[in-house]
Amino acid sequence: MALLLRSSLMHSVAKLGCINYFKILLPCNRNLFHGVSRNATTTSTKSKSPKMTHFEVDANVPTDVLLYSYTNDRFFRLLTIFGASQFLFWMYMSNFAYSSLRDISSSKEGNESNDADTNQKVVETDGNTVAWWKNINLGENKIRTGLTMLCTALGYTILFGSLFYPLRTIHTLHLLKGGQAVRITTYGALARKRPFIKDLAEISCYVARQSATAAVPLKVKGRTFFYLMDVKKGAFHNTKLFDSTVGLKRKFTR
Repeated sequence: MALLLRSSLMHSVAKLGCINYFKILLPCNRNLFHGVSRNATTTSTKSKSPKMTHFEVDANVPTDVLLYSYTNDRFFRLLTIFGASQFLFWMYMSNFAYSSLRDISSSKEGNESNDADTNQKVVETDGNTVAWWKNINLGENKIRTGLTMLCTALGYTILFGSLFYPLRTIHTLHLLKGGQAVRITTYGALARKRPFIKDLAEISCYVARQSATAAVPLKVKGRTFFYLMDVKKGAFHNTKLFDSTVGLKRKFTR
């Protein structure tokens, strides 16, 4: 009987000790469980967020980013002066050709013939040897008009080239905040700066930056001819961002 009471008492004490032990341990287990579940939730949330690959570049820039720059103010200033001076010179030559050249055709008749001798380098006139080009009458109406038109065309062509080439040469190129628009700054007359803004979808790069030898041509929707970025003297400041945004070839939709 004493042995039975002793065993039941030890059993109750052991039971009471296990209950107190689990009471103490249970809050820790609950905290541990909640911590693990919270970490699992955070991990699952992070795993659902989009991850960028090694080759992708985030174009959603928080501020304006300089992608390209080219500075040559002295050259474009001299180019404008050269074009203006050449225009004045050829306009003077045009006026001189039209107003000063006189018709000095010979009054003699019968000296002209349609023989093959007229194509030779010399002709015989009054027994003297005269070079063929000395017999050209620059004052003849058709020759005078032709020279006038030629000088005028040369003057306007040089002036147009000296003014238009700076307009298609890019001075700086910025990717604007948000990565959806680009600000292009070109040169103008006397190296003045001319900025304008275009959407990124309206710009197409026809030649890759790595394969360009002299210049990278950019086509802007709604603008004639290409905009040029000098590869040799210009500087690309963010090549990865440029290649993934402006440096892509796009097809424009009307």
